[in-house]
Amino acid sequence: MTTDTTQPVLVATDLSARSDRAVERGFKLAKYFKTRLVVCHAVEPGSSAADNRNVAENAVRQALPDPNADIDIALPTGSAPQAIAGAAQDANARIIVAGIARWNSLGDYFLGNAIEHLVSNAEQPVLVVKTRAHAGYKRLLVATDFSDCSRLALKTAAGMFPDAEIHLFHAWHVPYDGWQRDQTLADETAQEADRRMAEFLASADLPAELSDSVRTHMVHGDFGVATLSMLDAIDPDLVVLGTHGESGFIRCIIGSTALAALEFIDRDAMVVRDLT
Repeated sequence: MTTDTTQPVLVATDLSARSDRAVERGFKLAKYFKTRLVVCHAVEPGSSAADNRNVAENAVRQALPDPNADIDIALPTGSAPQAIAGAAQDANARIIVAGIARWNSLGDYFLGNAIEHLVSNAEQPVLVVKTRAHAGYKRLLVATDFSDCSRLALKTAAGMFPDAEIHLFHAWHVPYDGWQRDQTLADETAQEADRRMAEFLASADLPAELSDSVRTHMVHGDFGVATLSMLDAIDPDLVVLGTHGESGFIRCIIGSTALAALEFIDRDAMVVRDLT
């Protein structure tokens, strides 16, 4: 088997137990992509780890499922968010894999500053891991608002996981739906959304066989409600979202609800940033 070292998978770890899931997924993705795995740990300036690379590398290896695994180790110095993004750029990484900061008993996921910064600034897709890596990604749920960044998210996901079942969904609503009860307006809005979905898929420039296999879903309601509905109906392994590259704040295809979406989705989520 030929290993591609030009675009490795980079997984970030703070060496705590909560990073285990991200590290496990990183190993699986490196094997799937037939590429190298870079395990990245940001080192605080002035710490003993910063002064002694051997100590730091040993600490990283002891936190791995297999301390003797054939991996590369990146030990950038500085604030974790900037250090991880810089290491991914230096490594020409294909994807950045990271875990959540913590979760609570109510099922809420707290991303932490590192994830927020990576989603907003990293040039690579960022995979936020929440579940155990029992298997590969076989069923993807991709959200779209028909924008360029959601088109890029679809193409990126399809390119990375060509054998996966792809479900593309759009949440639509009638303007002033709380006051407007006219069924004709609702029907016209739904028909327009259907038309735009067909145009969006046709313009995605996917291979014909892949485009024909994408399953589309139109869901009436706001993005949060629609997403929860699709999670129940499709049971995806991975949720895919797009972001706008020009914004310094996390800006998903559904705007200001992006961070909330990443926090309430209980599956792994990949965020693809449009740099144009």
